[in-house]
Amino acid sequence: MANFSVDGLDEFMLSMQQVAELPDDVIDDMLNAGADVAAEAQRKEAAAVLRGEYATGTTALSIKKGKVKLHRDGYRVIYVTPTGTRKRGKRKISKTRNAEIAFVNEFGVPHRGIPARPFISTANEKSAAATTAAQAAVYNKFLESKNL
Repeated sequence: MANFSVDGLDEFMLSMQQVAELPDDVIDDMLNAGADVAAEAQRKEAAAVLRGEYATGTTALSIKKGKVKLHRDGYRVIYVTPTGTRKRGKRKISKTRNAEIAFVNEFGVPHRGIPARPFISTANEKSAAATTAAQAAVYNKFLESKNL
């Protein structure tokens, strides 16, 4: 008669349960790692694309990652957006948000003759693999801490 013996199955089951219930701090670290890569890629693409008479580099420099937030649907998110305001054109009093300037550059304004210069979507597409790799590195570190 054959005997079957398993050693360590209980520990493995506990580890798999812990992996399935990924802690919030690991999720936050993964989001931050991905956001760092995406923000840098967006800044570089903005600096490369937004050239010309009105490009000062301010839009590229204003792209920053935010803090991790809990979405109303229950999942965690982090936003990478242009922040701040600046004077633009001949306006002396009012300021324009850098996010508005980035939006106009990204999508253009056809009826005003402003062409679309999609630097954000282009940067996100180009950096998708690097962003995923940065997040996977954080996740692998978590798995190694559980001896998996």
